[in-house]
Amino acid sequence: MKSTKTIHQVYGIFDDGVPLKDIPVFYENVQKTKQFCRDNGIHHKMWNLTQCNRLITSSYPKFSKLWKHLQRKKTSANPHWNPILAADFIRYCILHKYGGIYVDCDIHPIGNVKSFHNLFTLDYFFVHWNNDKKKLPYNAVMGSQSKQPIFKDIMNECKQSYYRLVNKPIYKQRKGRFIFHVTGHYMIQRVLKRPEYDTDSVKDILKVKSKEGKIICSGGSSCKKALFEDSNASVWFQGGTRRNKRTLRKSKRREPILKKYSSVTDKPNLDVSILLSQADVNLLYKITDTTIQLFNQHNLAYWATDGTLLGIMRSQGFIPWDDDVDLAIDSKDKELLKSLKPQFRDEGLELVGVGKYMKVRKPGNSNVWIDIFMLTNGKWPQNHFQDINFRSTQEIYPLKQGKFGSLKVSIPNKSSEYLDRIFPRWREVAYVYNHKTKHKQKIYFKDYPELKKPKLPTS
Repeated sequence: MKSTKTIHQVYGIFDDGVPLKDIPVFYENVQKTKQFCRDNGIHHKMWNLTQCNRLITSSYPKFSKLWKHLQRKKTSANPHWNPILAADFIRYCILHKYGGIYVDCDIHPIGNVKSFHNLFTLDYFFVHWNNDKKKLPYNAVMGSQSKQPIFKDIMNECKQSYYRLVNKPIYKQRKGRFIFHVTGHYMIQRVLKRPEYDTDSVKDILKVKSKEGKIICSGGSSCKKALFEDSNASVWFQGGTRRNKRTLRKSKRREPILKKYSSVTDKPNLDVSILLSQADVNLLYKITDTTIQLFNQHNLAYWATDGTLLGIMRSQGFIPWDDDVDLAIDSKDKELLKSLKPQFRDEGLELVGVGKYMKVRKPGNSNVWIDIFMLTNGKWPQNHFQDINFRSTQEIYPLKQGKFGSLKVSIPNKSSEYLDRIFPRWREVAYVYNHKTKHKQKIYFKDYPELKKPKLPTS
């Protein structure tokens, strides 16, 4: 891996099984970050759980126990579990090992390219939020040269803080504060206050966009020196000032970041507006039927993947809230797929390219469609899909048949094993989401058994 001019990001180290593309604010910002890297000669590296585990094992074995504990699930004896703990810690390891710049998935680089490249020459730096008089060193954006001692000290401080605070009763109620003091900004501040380090390394280079779209910068400045933009920070700020703790606790406008991946223990109030209308279900089944018929007629091998495979294996049909069908082909068949554009047109549909994949849709309808992904030996070309790669072609071939309502659809050879790895607990848990509402909610089928039934077309 390149040790200089690399932007590192982390996704897929949690076992919630949610693909990056299903969290719009993350997906959109990561795409902007990748484009910025391509345009400006910067290497981009997205880290997943396998790679993070390998980094700990190979380079930081002394932290293996801590790494394991940071990922422990919530119990009465360990109420502090939150994936942010592990996500915080591993970014320090990455920067110490390789150097470069770390950027959270809801932030993207902007601004003067020359000034941005100068960040790679600094020994280390952090950023602070707007109007924060303490200038606390947040870790949403930070950079370092490889092997900088400060990040080794930060890793050691995480370890010492965790075992010092984990059993204190106060943090069983103040779980957010536990994160702040163990792996977050207060922990970094303690290290930065040591005489050998420079508190001026906390930079005012972050533009913050509120939920309402208002640009907020430190001290009311015009953000001319901003080199990053945060698209998800309104949980911390409102109207250009930091919200007090009472306001934050009472806020109903946005779920706090620290609870984004928390487990749901009570039956939630399901937003039924997310469920597809019968008309959209009918249309999507028709599009799917036409597509697989054309594939079969032209001997184009395909298989269901992602949410569509989940629906087939769990419900033998269409997930009631899913507004697209996900199919995959081998990349060697890309030209054969493109050659079918006239046949789709004859059926009143269009086959269009979208980046590294293709869509089948009905002109004039933006509610439902089919995504067709092109894989090479079971691997997605998109970096943000690397955590859902097939481990081998034996997981895919020979293809089998699955029931999709009244249709028979090709599925991978080892579908259950694949889903067990990619979407843990997929038989009991679901993430209710579609592209129209962009609202994700975790539900348990024991609470909503009716949602395990497939959505079927009417005649």
